[in-house]
Amino acid sequence: MFELIIIISLAIIFFIFLGRMPEVEKIERKIKGRSIPLFKGELKNFFTKMMNWFRNIRYKKIRPKTNIPESINKTTERAEDLYFEAERKLKFGDLEGAEKLYLRLAVVSPNDAKIYAALGKIYFERLNYKDAISSYKAAINRDQKNGFYYYDLASALFKAEKYKEAIFCFEKSILINNRIPIRHLGLGVCLMKIGDFERAAESFRKAYNIEPNNEKYKRLLKKAEAKKYSAILN
Repeated sequence: MFELIIIISLAIIFFIFLGRMPEVEKIERKIKGRSIPLFKGELKNFFTKMMNWFRNIRYKKIRPKTNIPESINKTTERAEDLYFEAERKLKFGDLEGAEKLYLRLAVVSPNDAKIYAALGKIYFERLNYKDAISSYKAAINRDQKNGFYYYDLASALFKAEKYKEAIFCFEKSILINNRIPIRHLGLGVCLMKIGDFERAAESFRKAYNIEPNNEKYKRLLKKAEAKKYSAILN
C-alpha cells in the first residue's frame, strides 16, 4: 500500500508540472555564456531519478543476517588459510616456515590438538625430542582418545631413551586400537631395550599375526625369542 501511494504521488507531481511546460520553456536565461537547461528536461530527469531511487529501495537485496559475528568469521577464515599454508610447507619439507605458521595457529586456535601434533612432528624430524615430547603431550591433553598421538609421543620418548615412559604410551596406543601392527612393533623394540625379551617376543608375534607377510616382524620375533632362551639358559 505504501509503495502504491508513492507511485501515485510522483505521477501527480509529474503531470502537474508537465501541464505548465509550454509556458516555462519560453524562458531562457544565460549565465556566463551558458544556457540554463530547460525546466522540462530537468523535471524528466528528476522524475527518472526518483523512480530509480524507489526501485532501488523496493528491489534491493538485503544481505542475510548471521548469528556469527563478522570478527569471528574473519578469524576463522584467517585460521583456515594459515592451516592450509602450514600443511603445505610441512609437506614440502619447509620445517622452519611450517613451525612459524603452526605457532601462530596455536595462538588463534589454542585447543586444536592437530596443531600441537604437527609441531611435534616438526621437532621430531629436527631431532629435537624434548620439544617433540612437549608438543605431543599438549596434543594428548586436547584429545585423549587419539591413539596416533600416543604412538608419536612413545616414539619421541624412545628416541630420548625414556623407555619406561615410552612403553606406557605404546601400550596406551594399543589399547585404543590393537589392530595396527606398527604399535606392537614399537612396544616390542622398546621392551628389547630394557631386556624384557619375553614380552618383546609377544609384541612382535602380535604384529606378525596382523601382517604375516612382513619379514621384518618375523625376523624380530626370532631375535627376541633367541634372546629370551639365551637369558633363560644363562
